[in-house]
Amino acid sequence: MLATTIAAEIAINKTVLLFKDFEFTLISFLIYKIDCIFKLEGLFDPYNQPVF
Repeated sequence: MLATTIAAEIAINKTVLLFKDFEFTLISFLIYKIDCIFKLEGLFDPYNQPVF
């Protein structure tokens, strides 16, 4: 019974870690995409001024 509980705990912890890692990757990817979009808008800006 104890071994099963420990195994379940480990599995849950690994899943949570995987999800956090995935979440971080997703956020990084979104930031990267947004950055690319801003860079592209900068290219098409006739005055070529930074948006910030």
